[in-house]
Amino acid sequence: MGWAIGCVALVIYLLTMAPTVSFWDCGEFIATSYALEVGHPPGAPFYQLVAHLFTLMAATPQQVAAWSNACSAVCGGVTVALLYWIILLLFDHRTTVTRIAALVGAACYMVCDTAWFSAVESEVYAMAMLMAALIVYCMLRWYADGKQSPRLLVLTALLTGLAVCVHLMCLLTLPAVCLLLVVRDGQTVKSWWSDVVEHFRSSWSHDVAVAMLCIVMFVVGLSPYAIVPILATSGPRINSGDPSTVERFVEYVGREQYEKAPLYPRMWRYDDRSIEYAESWSGGRDDAAGELTYYVSYQLGYMYGRYLLWNFCGRQNRMQGYGGLQNGQFATGIPLLDRMIVGSGKTPPSSMPGGRAVYYLLPLLLGLIGLLNPPARRVRAWVVWLLFLFGGLLLNIYLNHPIYEPRERDYAYVLSFFAFSIWIAYGVAEVVEWVGRHSRRIGVWTAAVALGVPLLMGCQNWDSHDRSEWQTARDVACNILGSCKSGSLLFSVGDNDTFPLWYIQEVEHLYGDVEMYNINLIGYQEFYDKIYEAVAAGREVYFTDYAKSTAEYVLQARSVQVGYVNKMDLNIKLTEENYKTPPVDIEEGYYNLTNNTSWHLPKSEMVDETAERFLQTYWERVQRLAIELLFDGQKERAQTLLVKAVHEVPDSVFTDMEQRAKIIYLLKESGLDSLSKCAALNLQADAIKELDYYKGFSTADRRLLRSRIELCEVYSTVD
Repeated sequence: MGWAIGCVALVIYLLTMAPTVSFWDCGEFIATSYALEVGHPPGAPFYQLVAHLFTLMAATPQQVAAWSNACSAVCGGVTVALLYWIILLLFDHRTTVTRIAALVGAACYMVCDTAWFSAVESEVYAMAMLMAALIVYCMLRWYADGKQSPRLLVLTALLTGLAVCVHLMCLLTLPAVCLLLVVRDGQTVKSWWSDVVEHFRSSWSHDVAVAMLCIVMFVVGLSPYAIVPILATSGPRINSGDPSTVERFVEYVGREQYEKAPLYPRMWRYDDRSIEYAESWSGGRDDAAGELTYYVSYQLGYMYGRYLLWNFCGRQNRMQGYGGLQNGQFATGIPLLDRMIVGSGKTPPSSMPGGRAVYYLLPLLLGLIGLLNPPARRVRAWVVWLLFLFGGLLLNIYLNHPIYEPRERDYAYVLSFFAFSIWIAYGVAEVVEWVGRHSRRIGVWTAAVALGVPLLMGCQNWDSHDRSEWQTARDVACNILGSCKSGSLLFSVGDNDTFPLWYIQEVEHLYGDVEMYNINLIGYQEFYDKIYEAVAAGREVYFTDYAKSTAEYVLQARSVQVGYVNKMDLNIKLTEENYKTPPVDIEEGYYNLTNNTSWHLPKSEMVDETAERFLQTYWERVQRLAIELLFDGQKERAQTLLVKAVHEVPDSVFTDMEQRAKIIYLLKESGLDSLSKCAALNLQADAIKELDYYKGFSTADRRLLRSRIELCEVYSTVD
């Protein structure tokens, strides 16, 4: 049954995995695994080697990303199988009920939000969880065998070393490992100490030998790190930190380039984006009481408790949350509770951010029942607690989340969600056995209902986790590079406008004639030097939108929009108008946006928040160029540009009503009346639906959403 549930998980993950590169670190992991290059510190060399083997099975460069994503899917599937076996090892007895309970617990983890998300893209977390599950499984097998076989201890040591070469998260299993190592079931402290002393006296030489062998195997497990300086010395294109010397390698592994989060104070990083949030989370105080309030409300509640509830309670939408009423909140599906959490118990209309999934509290309640009624003996019950505490609450203290995070961090706590799934299994066993003692027939039906809980979670999560048609990250990379002339120089800044570009150049071998650098990675002195060399050689210099904002002090408004990028132009006169609105190169911009820019959105038109930002940037470029064309009397070219844009990126993709209204206005001004009228009717219908959704909100909640409601009121009456 363990292999069966693992195969089911694998099929689900393969069906829903991304067919190509995704945003954030995925592009870098695919590129560095395929080409064996050096990714960001502290590296993941074992993941890199395993993923490299998967990429070798690709028949064409375009298939490399899919095979790399499949590596995560396989890891996720095996993890689910291991979880099933771990749950059985934690029970005192194996019965039909415990097998059903283990099946439900493993299946709930399989389709929970965070685990599923990590299993369908090229990230380290699926493999990290596989290594963590292997470590726990081996120790439980050793414990179940009466602590007789040292081979499993040696294997655990080797796996721990290899796990470090994937992600340090795996070390959070060590407290549970140590507990199993030194304690037996039913022992008191006195008998445990006596047992340890007696055992050491009788077999100390054997224990020392096993311990030494474990240390050796742990070091052997770390051996994949040897490839990092070797690869760095070979001069790869991607060489983050250049760990080619001992000093640089130590800095690389020690993550010296990153800012360290202190354990205290809790509010430790402030910037322009975070200052406004500080008072709301700390109660407006900057003393010890304010620090405690900030920790409980934001770090523990919002940055951990919310993630736990996403996975076992439900989620309102896929938008990143900053503490608002709707975006990023958890939800239950129970109207009375949801009115208190997100303002309404109704299902949001399709025009609002998608990704809603609700489980009616069922997995959460089963987990709480299992937490309070663990059927396992004391030591094995504490194993689950230690996994949960160190993978969740204590990790939360260590991470010390700053007030502003650039993305949601639920993936960091996946080990605690793994542990909670074990409690779900305990809860199922407790409920089924309790009901079965009163009525065997009802007990059978209860077991069937319990099996329906992960089925409910899977059905609710499918749409938001099905990335089988998501290609936006690849489109962004091709559109950026395609807008640059051959032999030019391109600068980027952020992860999402850098890593997909690395993937395109290093894996698919496209646009290799464009020299690309991330300003933050090369440093500002080298940035200046490369601009100088490219200008004093006559090469074109381009900037992504993020890079343009970062380098504005260098450009000083000497940039022009040319499709999806910005080109440096030293001939531009410095005027106040240029500072406010960069000029547009009509000919080059038109050519790029009509010939070198294309999009392949999923049929459902469901895109994530990151993708929507890039799509909005595209439409802003289209709008600006179309306006210039209309002013220049080139109405037909403006129409051609707008028809292409509407066909590939319809306005209904956007949740921003003002953006949709701008598109509608421009379509009308360009003479595309039928397209404009259709889009206007859709916007009006969506605004009316949203207003109906907001009717059930309290006066206080409506006040919080006032700007959105006012927009809906405006567009619900527009002709």
